[in-house]
Amino acid sequence: MKNEQRRNIAERVFERIRSAGFPMETDPRFLAWIEQWIAGEIEMPQFRQNYLQLLVERVSQQKLSLRRMGSDHRRMGVSDHCYRKVSSRSILLKNLTVHANDI
Repeated sequence: MKNEQRRNIAERVFERIRSAGFPMETDPRFLAWIEQWIAGEIEMPQFRQNYLQLLVERVSQQKLSLRRMGSDHRRMGVSDHCYRKVSSRSILLKNLTVHANDI
């Protein structure tokens, strides 16, 4: 696939995301991986693996922050639901990362 085709694909995907009202990913690593994919330096499976790892890192950081709060998470304004959600998301993303090559 030519670089021009890849750039058109990326632009269409980003436009769909914006049109649907979803937040755009702004992490510089994500944007660099998009540019590497457009340039043909990496393929989509590698991009996906990189992005899943980024998401795992984010959730791990959130989980660590919540753990540091311990039982004080309620006092800090974090609901039990959010506290459990971060823990569940962490497990899900770790499983996705492990099996990303199977997708």
